[in-house]
Amino acid sequence: MTQSLTPLALQNAPALIESVFPAQKVSFEAQRERKAGAGQTLTALGSYWKGRKPLILVRAIVLGSLLPPTGDAEGDLEIFEKLMAFDDEGLARRALAANAFSAKEIAARIELQDPWEYFKAKICSSGVTSGDIRWMTFPLDCDAEGITLRWKREVTDDDKLILYRQALATFATYEAKSALCKRPEEVDQDWLYAPVWLAINRHYAALGIDAHSFPELVEQLGILRYGHRPLVPRTLGWCRLSGSPDRGRDSPAGAHHGGSRCLRCSDHAAHL
Repeated sequence: MTQSLTPLALQNAPALIESVFPAQKVSFEAQRERKAGAGQTLTALGSYWKGRKPLILVRAIVLGSLLPPTGDAEGDLEIFEKLMAFDDEGLARRALAANAFSAKEIAARIELQDPWEYFKAKICSSGVTSGDIRWMTFPLDCDAEGITLRWKREVTDDDKLILYRQALATFATYEAKSALCKRPEEVDQDWLYAPVWLAINRHYAALGIDAHSFPELVEQLGILRYGHRPLVPRTLGWCRLSGSPDRGRDSPAGAHHGGSRCLRCSDHAAHL
């Protein structure tokens, strides 16, 4: 919904990329994408366009160019990292999507007073009884205790995220955490960004932003900055309508009527 927006309200405002930008994290993620080789999203779809850029880099630059600073640099950076899935919640969801931790690894890393809400144990040693297991807490060395663990069937992804957040917090650097995770574009976008939009809308409430997806956010920022939905021609990124990658106008599959083409929706306009 864009009825509360004031077109061109940000026409002369600086871009967020001029003041805060997590260059080290963006660089790390872009390198991960490049080094994925055939695992890159666009490689699987065709490698015709020689000038393609990492998807994560395209998203960072486009968002950094559209978003305005609010005077709260720390808050602006926090919001930007949420949109890039660089924040703790985004990392936890990316790690869960990658099944980054086994039950055994979680047991060894986190503190948990009642792990049996989440796990079932199997006794592998004659010196262990079910009564012994009942009083075990995390952290726990499963091999030393003579047991194996598995998730309970009724445990949901939301339940697992609680423990994944704690496990990731035991790593010292962003790079160490991210290396365990799927890349942002590999994860279901609706699920990955579900917790983000409330914070985004609250942070930019004074501008009338009311977005619940990237297409909505980009359109609303475009109206505020340019007076219309922004166009980013010939950019390899994500289609604002379908969420699919775009091959660009130079690709045989993307060249039609002189515009970029989404692989899924054949939209002529720009892609994010």
